[in-house]
Amino acid sequence: MDKYPPFVTWSNGSFSGLCIELLKALATALNFSYDLSEVPDGKFGIIDERRVWNGMIGMVHRKDADIAAAALTITADRETVVDFSFPFWEEPSGVLIRRPAEGSEVLKLLKPLQWSVWVTVILLFLLASCVMYAYTVCTNHLSTRQRDRTMTSFRNCLWYSFSALVNQGVKPPATSAGRLVASSLSVVSVVLYAAFTGNMIAILAVEKRTLPFSSLEEMVQQMDYTWGTEDGITQLMLFQTAKGGVYKEIWNGMTSHSGSTVNGSEAGFRKTTTENYGFIGDKTYLSSYAAAHCDLTLLPVEFNKVGFGLAFPEGWPYTEYFNDVILKLLRGGLVNKWKKQHWPKSQCQLTDTRAFHRTFTLADMLGNFCLVFIGVSVAFGVLLFECGRRALATPSVCRANGPRSDGHMCRDTQAPKSKEQTPAVSRRPHIALVSLNRLPLGCVTSPRIKSSDFTGV
Repeated sequence: MDKYPPFVTWSNGSFSGLCIELLKALATALNFSYDLSEVPDGKFGIIDERRVWNGMIGMVHRKDADIAAAALTITADRETVVDFSFPFWEEPSGVLIRRPAEGSEVLKLLKPLQWSVWVTVILLFLLASCVMYAYTVCTNHLSTRQRDRTMTSFRNCLWYSFSALVNQGVKPPATSAGRLVASSLSVVSVVLYAAFTGNMIAILAVEKRTLPFSSLEEMVQQMDYTWGTEDGITQLMLFQTAKGGVYKEIWNGMTSHSGSTVNGSEAGFRKTTTENYGFIGDKTYLSSYAAAHCDLTLLPVEFNKVGFGLAFPEGWPYTEYFNDVILKLLRGGLVNKWKKQHWPKSQCQLTDTRAFHRTFTLADMLGNFCLVFIGVSVAFGVLLFECGRRALATPSVCRANGPRSDGHMCRDTQAPKSKEQTPAVSRRPHIALVSLNRLPLGCVTSPRIKSSDFTGV
């Protein structure tokens, strides 16, 4: 007897589990009694270095025990020294690893949409800007009444298209063609905004962790994790006797790393918890341990599906009686009932529920902060470019052309006045008349008016 939950467990000073329930049913049906004892070396049984069978298989082979009631895998090598009952359980092998921590993703802001969608949005943004600018130029040339002075530059068209994509209210184009383009772009932006918002909420609310590998082929190709199994189980014999393929690569990796084979399952679980280590074993046993330890998880891979059976001494005369009762128990559904009774309930079931109410961390918002930093940096670069372009504007060009048509100010838009230049006489007669009344009479000189004309005043 070996402790191997949920098939055999030790609690409150007694054994329990699926195999114990099976043994009790057999004892009741066949009317026999039994005494339970543990295996001294704690192994299931393989051929050791001395070419001797150890573990439970060795005890039954040497007739130190009559029955080995445990999750014993039925193999051809073991059947050469012991007899097996009809398999009461089918079990695949699995790989247990430490659950990877969620890494900080700066580009999480881009995850709601695929890269192909982002590229399409950028192309749509450029295309809409070009079409809007072309339509505006054509309309302004063909019509003198319907002119759009806001979309006369391609830069303004770019800004309008960007504002429409991010659902910002802007003044619509004045031309009918431009408004049709803007309306179609607004409809597309509404759909994109809804899809982006919904997916972004789901990404931020659910904590998704990506496994480092998901198959045996990926496991043997990566370099961050080592792998191994427990000494004395059939998986070790499977890899050791492999002639090629992925099983042979797994064995080569185990031999190249010291400590890959552990002595006992508890040592394997400790190694998995503290290191980047893949522990290979029976999937039910591994999932039973992972159900109580939420920092561990099983890879979504199954291989080497085998059957579990009871082991009897070779040539034992009661094997057929046991097989008949086991078949009746399987057909009656008692094995499935014992499975539901002894299978551990996962303590990690609330993990996904808590994920919907978790607090956002700085890593979740890092992409947004980086976007603001990028915007400020680009704006600073544009400011430097505009200042440099204004500084390079020469005064001679400004004097010759006057104020610039693009709205930028020249440093010198008019020629300086000469000291000898006489002020221009106003052409408005009423202003000249007021000035005439305010001037002293002796100061007014004109070739048409003589001083003798004012003698009678």
